[in-house]
Amino acid sequence: VDPKLIEKMIEDNSDGTYTVVFPAMPDKRITVSAPTDAELLRFNAGGEYGVWASVIEKAFGKANGGVNAQKLDGGGQVNEALRLFTDRDGEFDYLSRTSEDELHRDLKMAFKEGRAVACGTSEDYREGKLLKGDIIFQQHAYSVLAYDSNTYTVTVRNPWADSEPQN
Repeated sequence: VDPKLIEKMIEDNSDGTYTVVFPAMPDKRITVSAPTDAELLRFNAGGEYGVWASVIEKAFGKANGGVNAQKLDGGGQVNEALRLFTDRDGEFDYLSRTSEDELHRDLKMAFKEGRAVACGTSEDYREGKLLKGDIIFQQHAYSVLAYDSNTYTVTVRNPWADSEPQN
C-alpha cells in the first residue's frame, strides 16, 4: 500500500549493515548485517527491488529477541508484525464469532481507508484447496490484497508461494 514506508524504514550503512527503524519503535534503531547467501536461499531471496524484505525479516527477528529471522520459525501473530509497521493496533474478526455482515462491513471499510489487511488460519482449520487450486495451510498468515464487496470475493496471497494471488 505504501512503498515509501518501507523505503523510510531502511538505511544502508554502506559497510555491509543496514539500520531499520520500525514506525512502532521510532527511538529504537536496529542494525543488522546484510543477508548472507544462505539466508537468501532459506528465507527471502529478494527480487527486482532488492533484498529489503530479508533485511526487515532480520530486523524483526532481532526486535523480537532473536539474532535473526531464524529465531522466529515458530511463528507469531500477524497483528504484532502489522503493528510494528504501522504503529496502530489491529482489529480482529474471528469467523467463528463474527457475522458475515460484520465481516463484509469491516473488509469494505478497511480497504476504503487503505489499511493493511491480513488473515490467518487456526490449528483447527482443515487444510484444503481453494477454488483456484492454491492450498490453505493450518496456522498460517496470508496477505489480503483485495476485497470485492459486490461479489464478496477476497484475494489473498500466500507469502510462502511464488504463485499468483488467489480468490
